[in-house]
Amino acid sequence: MSKVLTWKVVLLGQVGVGKTSIFLRLRENRFVAGKISDGVDTAKLDFEVNGRPVKLELWDTAGHEKYRTLTEQYYRGAKACIYVYDVNNADTLHQIARYHKDALTLAENHLRFLVGNKIDLEKDKTLDLQTAQNFVATNCCSQQFEMSAKTGAGVKDAFQAIAEHLVKKFAPGYDSTTANKTEQLSPLDIVGAPSQPKAQSKCCE
Repeated sequence: MSKVLTWKVVLLGQVGVGKTSIFLRLRENRFVAGKISDGVDTAKLDFEVNGRPVKLELWDTAGHEKYRTLTEQYYRGAKACIYVYDVNNADTLHQIARYHKDALTLAENHLRFLVGNKIDLEKDKTLDLQTAQNFVATNCCSQQFEMSAKTGAGVKDAFQAIAEHLVKKFAPGYDSTTANKTEQLSPLDIVGAPSQPKAQSKCCE
């Protein structure tokens, strides 16, 4: 049986943007209005990429300043940082900058993704797509998504795409026809294990 590749993925963003709602939608397929995390919670999510099993260990924590002491532990070993903002609140996108700064320092060699949540409140939307695209380009994000944790729209598809990006970045050749290559990738079976050195891309890593 092929070993399952597992990567740590962290949710980042201001209080109230819906990080915990996204977390619960993925883990339990449910929505709880106004739910705010009061600590750290984790869930292991199963995906399939090219017919092979992949597991994302998703971490969720409150965005309150009193939890900043958990920063180093929270980021350590993360291979994907997911920046979440509220599409109805422009300030929540601007505030991502400080999380991005921490990620660059504490999460070595990771991928970044931008997620706009609460698209179910489209009539209240204050951010246009171009603003989000500018953030993606400036901060070297691999991809951007819009979703609704309340309805579930776009959530599962976004994390499937994130799993595919992780495979492409950290386990090239991990598909149904390369069993021998897969066996050579055992260090990646451990969450947060260092990857093999790669040539630097044009974008910051």
